[in-house]
Amino acid sequence: MEIASVTQVNILAGSFVGNLLTALCFGVLTVQTSTYYNAFPNDARPLKLAVGFLWALEAFQLACSTQTMYRWSVANCNNPSALDWGTWEFGIHLINMVCSSLTIQTFFAYRIYSLSANIYIGVLVQALVFLQFGFGAG
Repeated sequence: MEIASVTQVNILAGSFVGNLLTALCFGVLTVQTSTYYNAFPNDARPLKLAVGFLWALEAFQLACSTQTMYRWSVANCNNPSALDWGTWEFGIHLINMVCSSLTIQTFFAYRIYSLSANIYIGVLVQALVFLQFGFGAG
């Protein structure tokens, strides 16, 4: 059995701690989401759907990062070269991040439009949101 190198231990330890903090933050997010749904039952349906969609994206992100940690530290524990390539779960992070950004920033663009009552500003902000999404996903 090969002893793990210091670099491998450092990478896995940092990833493990990061995954634990992600799980902790997801627990806080779950409480906030539940509180939102209970405190504001009369909010608009699109806003409720956006909150639920963001919660689901974060749940998927936590599942992917946990699966990546499993593959790196358990399934390939005697294979240090497994750290040389990413898993599909690790690669999905970018897509998940830009989808979250698109949802949140679209809500902010709508708020800017509704508070300013200026459609040109709202359209400009939303166009920039789509531009960022295109660069992030591409």
